[in-house]
Amino acid sequence: MQESSSKTQFTLRMSAPASVTANKTENPSNLRIFTTGLRTKLLFQVYAFGLYFDEEKYLEEFSARFGSAKADAVAKDHAFFSFAASGRFSRAISLCMLRDITGEDMKEAFNVSLGERLRKFEHEIKAGDDEADPDDALHQFQSQFSGRKLTKGTRIVFVWDHHGRSIRTYIQGEPTGVVKSQLLNRCLWDVYCGESPIDKNAKVLLAKTTTMLSSKKKQSQLKAKL
Repeated sequence: MQESSSKTQFTLRMSAPASVTANKTENPSNLRIFTTGLRTKLLFQVYAFGLYFDEEKYLEEFSARFGSAKADAVAKDHAFFSFAASGRFSRAISLCMLRDITGEDMKEAFNVSLGERLRKFEHEIKAGDDEADPDDALHQFQSQFSGRKLTKGTRIVFVWDHHGRSIRTYIQGEPTGVVKSQLLNRCLWDVYCGESPIDKNAKVLLAKTTTMLSSKKKQSQLKAKL
C-alpha cells in the first residue's frame, strides 16, 4: 500500500517479530496494513506511517460489533476508533522517515504529543500492578531514541500485544525495548487514530479498508456455504 502524498511504499503484510509470535496466545502470524498517513511539520514531510492489524481477529471482532455498517457511517463513529484502539487483537504502526532527524527531535515530538494525552486518558485507564507509572513509561519510551540518528528511510515499528498492555519498539528491525503501560499504549495509538490525529485522512481510509475487507470476507464465507 502506498502513502499517496509522499509515495512511500508499505508492505501489504508485516510478519510479526519472533518475540511476539513465540507467544502462542497472541500468534499474530500476519499483520495486514489497513491505512497509511503522513506526519508533517511546517509544511515539511517528516515521516509516513502505516497501521497494521491482525487481520483475522480484527475483522472478526469488527463484524460482530458493527455488522455490515457502511464506510461513511463507520468513519464518523467514535465507537469504531475506540474499538480499533482497544480491541483484543495485535496491531502495529510502521513509520518511514522522510527526512533526517535526531533521536532528540523524536523524543521531544513524542514528549509533546504523548504528554498531553497522558493527562487526557489517565482518569480512564488505571495502571496495573505490573505496569510502569505513566511518567516513567513515557521516559522509557523516549529513551529508546536517545543518541540515534534517524536518517531518511529509517523504519520504526511499534507492535502492541493483543491485550494492549505492552508495546515493543523496533528500529531498522532491531528491538530497542518494551514498555508495559496500557495508558501509554492508548496514548500512542491516539496520536495516529484518535480524535485529533496527525493525519485525518488516515482515519477515513481505515474505515474504508475495514468495511471493504469485512464485506469481502462475508461474501467469501457465503460462497463457501453454497
